[in-house]
Amino acid sequence: MKSFTFVMAVVVASLIAKQNSAQAALIGATRIRITQNSNEFLSIAELLALNGGLLNSAASSNGGVASQSSTGFGGVASRANDGNTNGVFGGNSVSHTNVAAAGQFWEVVLGSASDLESVFVFGRSDCCQNRDNNLTLQIFNASNAVIFQQNFGLSPDSGQGTFNVSFIPEPATLSMLALAGLGILGGRRGRAA
Repeated sequence: MKSFTFVMAVVVASLIAKQNSAQAALIGATRIRITQNSNEFLSIAELLALNGGLLNSAASSNGGVASQSSTGFGGVASRANDGNTNGVFGGNSVSHTNVAAAGQFWEVVLGSASDLESVFVFGRSDCCQNRDNNLTLQIFNASNAVIFQQNFGLSPDSGQGTFNVSFIPEPATLSMLALAGLGILGGRRGRAA
């Protein structure tokens, strides 16, 4: 009987995990902003904001409109939502601010309110990676309220820096939580003598 109960608990946990993962997302995102926290220029190669259908809601081809606090060296904001992750500035796919100062930002207004599953940020790869090691990602809803915020950095030792955040819990985590809720996992229970 114990093995049947355990098997049923695993089946129920899997179903709960599948249902929860289908529903879990950052609901109602309308705008995403990256802010420079150091006295440096801000350069972004690409931002991807993926919804449940893996549609990039930030892409200009899907209605995303990018802007930034200033533009330098021809690095217009729309380069960072053009669908091209090329991090070489000369490849014409990297945005660049004109002022090396904290508070400089790049942002995109999504084509429509989106339930995001993940966000990926790609940095510059040809030089200057150390400039992007103290950034803040903020995601806003239609009321202009911050619904997610995280500090991050894009500076690898060499090559292109990337950052990603997922709003979908891993299925294994959900299964473990479901099992714990069913009393299968958890603290040890005492036995009657």
